[in-house]
Amino acid sequence: MGETGPGAVQLEEAKKICTGCPVRALCLEFALDSRQQDGVWGGISAEERRRMRRRRAWPATTDTPAA
Repeated sequence: MGETGPGAVQLEEAKKICTGCPVRALCLEFALDSRQQDGVWGGISAEERRRMRRRRAWPATTDTPAA
C-alpha cells in the first residue's frame, strides 16, 4: 500500500485500527525486531519503521579510542 495518493487513505484507516490497542507497543517492537517489511504494525507504516530503524542503526559514541 502506498503512502501517497489513494494508498494514503488506506494507510490512515489501517493506523486507526491500532489506536487504543493494548498491545500496540509490543506489536511495534516485534515489527522492528523482526524487520517486517510490509503493513502497519503498532500504528506505524513500513516506511516509518524503515526510518526508525535507520535512526537506531547509528552506533553509539564511546569513550574508547579506535585502535
